[in-house]
Amino acid sequence: MITLLYSCSVIGTSIQFSPLMLNSNLATIFFALSIYYAYVRDKIVPSSLFFIASVLSYEIFLPLILLNLFLIKENKKRILFAILTTGFIVIFRKIIQPGLFVNSYEREFVGKIFELKRVALVVIFDLKLFFKDIFMVIYKGVLNMKKCMF
Repeated sequence: MITLLYSCSVIGTSIQFSPLMLNSNLATIFFALSIYYAYVRDKIVPSSLFFIASVLSYEIFLPLILLNLFLIKENKKRILFAILTTGFIVIFRKIIQPGLFVNSYEREFVGKIFELKRVALVVIFDLKLFFKDIFMVIYKGVLNMKKCMF
């Protein structure tokens, strides 16, 4: 029952951020492969591609480019890695993404905070979730558990 209440909570729970957490897991795998190809295999192009995939999966991995650059032994390969990764990421973010996805930068608009009608609706839906929906889910869950047990 406590788990159900926690998963239905609106504030700071993992249920809200599960798509983001899935992306972070995927980005971690891509980043680990990038390190593997850069350090163990000493292959820059696959390492760069995996690093780009990790950054596109979860943007917070971008500062970790420094780790890859420190692990690459030759200066020419460091420069190649830096040019490939930063060049592609900048081109994708500034040219390709806005062209393909019309609303790609909508999440960066802070002006939506000041739309009072929208903010009021969000508050009302949150209150409805806390005071009605959670209890209805628990009640219906208990009823279904009784049906399954008997």
